[in-house]
Amino acid sequence: MSQLLKILLVIIAFQGNCNLFSNETIPESAQQTTPCFDFSREESSLWVKLYLNHEYDLLTEKVITKIFEIEKSCVWRLSTEQLQKLDLFVSTLFFVFLMDDYTVDEKYWKQLITLNATTANIISASSFKTADSVIPSILGYKNNLGKLLFLWSSRSSLTPDYKALFSTNSFLASYWYTAYLNGYVSSCADELGFGNLKKHLVNCPDHLDSFSFAHRSTAFVSTYIDIDLDKYVKQRVNNLMQYYLSSAEGRIHNVPNKRKIAVLTANWIPGHSVYRNQYPYLKELSKSFDLTLISFSANNKNEDLSLFKDVKRISIVSEDSINISSILNNDYMIAYYPDVGMSWESVALSNLRIAPLQVTTYGHSVSTYGSKVDYWIAGKDVEALDSLNKNYSEKVVLIPGLGITNTMPSYDIQNAAVRKDKFYINCSWHMQKVNHETVLLLKKIADYCNSFGVHVVFRLFSASKGDEFHGICFTESITKCLGDQIEVIPGLPYSDYMKMMEEAEFSIDSYPFGGCNTVVDSLHIRKPIITIEGNKWYNRIGAGILKKVGLSEWIAKDQNEYFCKICEFILHPEILKEAVAKVRSTNLTPLYNDPQATEGFVDAIKEIIDTYTTHISK
Repeated sequence: MSQLLKILLVIIAFQGNCNLFSNETIPESAQQTTPCFDFSREESSLWVKLYLNHEYDLLTEKVITKIFEIEKSCVWRLSTEQLQKLDLFVSTLFFVFLMDDYTVDEKYWKQLITLNATTANIISASSFKTADSVIPSILGYKNNLGKLLFLWSSRSSLTPDYKALFSTNSFLASYWYTAYLNGYVSSCADELGFGNLKKHLVNCPDHLDSFSFAHRSTAFVSTYIDIDLDKYVKQRVNNLMQYYLSSAEGRIHNVPNKRKIAVLTANWIPGHSVYRNQYPYLKELSKSFDLTLISFSANNKNEDLSLFKDVKRISIVSEDSINISSILNNDYMIAYYPDVGMSWESVALSNLRIAPLQVTTYGHSVSTYGSKVDYWIAGKDVEALDSLNKNYSEKVVLIPGLGITNTMPSYDIQNAAVRKDKFYINCSWHMQKVNHETVLLLKKIADYCNSFGVHVVFRLFSASKGDEFHGICFTESITKCLGDQIEVIPGLPYSDYMKMMEEAEFSIDSYPFGGCNTVVDSLHIRKPIITIEGNKWYNRIGAGILKKVGLSEWIAKDQNEYFCKICEFILHPEILKEAVAKVRSTNLTPLYNDPQATEGFVDAIKEIIDTYTTHISK
């Protein structure tokens, strides 16, 4: 009860408009001038009154609505006033959830569990940091599972008893299992969060019994947490999808036409990485085949429809239902997935037999590990050829080149001056590519160079639109380790991002999940970039790009060599100067014009069809 009294005192203090918590000074330039969310003293009082009046359903609905409101907030850093409001919200939430007679009706359990990762971020951004102080109490309550799985997240230092959870309620535990992984965006950079996410993958059950399309693709998430455990999680997701969709597959009627190919994606938008890497392929393909775009976007005005004879749309209609009526009767010979994993729709549909032949490639550059996709079209110049069977469950068809094509970045170089107040290095990495091991490596580099009097600042272009609130926790986790050696840049328009990239001395690639278009971006603005060559395409493509234009000396074979190459650039200006001169004189045309690659892609598609039709005729 002492914890309950403490939280009640916090609420009273806030009602008196006092601030009990210390708060680091936030620079005015970093504070929001527009309100991002609100939680007032009146709202806090209302929640307590609803509890006292036993209006539990209405109270639960208020909790869910407020969390959604906070999740949508346009905020990157919290001002003192915003932190006070957040603390008041969290303290009130803890207060009512600690009441053992406040039972959350089971009809709300799934909604609350879906908000697991968002709630973890909210609590982590507050002065409370974790729900560790309330979870033990809730564990002792009856009918507590909904509350418990709502609060038990990757930000907790308490380890769940996975076996007990799944034996108690396998359906709800499976639902929680996928919701928990949504915390990857901000938790991978955090020591505790990253460790918990790894443990979570290790504890993936043999069978998952439920999921929600509201939980970001578990198949997508797993690779960023552990590149060796992802296949086991993906296999279980595929099994679950195939079970859920078995009746839908029975309604699909396909009469294949050798000239018809369906392209299934949510990302056929100029500027998107999938579009940038595959437009030349599909343009060449459209000369020999009739292409239909099966779009997962609802009439997105930015989609490029110029290559397609027809457009159909597929949509998620509820958390566990997808409308595929537009393709139930089709004549496609091939269902081509440019980016399985980057949307739940692509994961679900790859586990249906839509066409006799199903093909994918590097839009999201990880094998589906057990879906109903038959072939993977791969780049011969990049792949670790002796690891193909290990890295892919699909049959691999090799084509010349990188396996992707690059379109020239739509940015005119501004020749912005390099900033000299500190030594800036570009890290064009989305948040999920930054794990705690990477943070420690950056710290090692910065500290080593600092011992020679060079203040290194890694400029991390890590956030995309819609991830702003996750960015609060991500930034806190990474600055806790790196301090003023890191500068986290919120999502920017492409031209602003590229101009800021010009201000740095050079760039470095992420690992173990490397970049592709970001490597091209760096070369386009004539900045050297250092990368590590691993044993999977997604950590070999950066090296492949550098090799293609004759810059292989910037490829490291492991993290030790990566460290040495980066420090060499920082501490030896003459070596960096030579590297800059070399990239400025390098012909990048081979990256943007590779007829062998585009022709090889079309030839691969034709070969796949010919092999099938020959087999059928026999």
